Amino acid sequence: MPSKGSEGRGGGMKCPCGHGPMELRKQIKTTTFRGVELHYEAESYVCPVCGLEVATVEQAAKIQRAIIEARESVEET
Repeated sequence: MPSKGSEGRGGGMKCPCGHGPMELRKQIKTTTFRGVELHYEAESYVCPVCGLEVATVEQAAKIQRAIIEARESVEET
């Protein structure tokens, strides 16, 4: 994760590769856990130039919760 110095005005992030401001995006992501494909919503900053994705600590915690919830919903079926 970029250092605090990488945060732009308004709480945005700047690409650590030097490409300027990153865009805040919500995306449907896919991961595989114990052979099961899970889909979840994730919010993170994405560099429009290189595609690097960066999440704040709070965003990372939400992503982890979303993965857990996706796993639990698959286990219930």
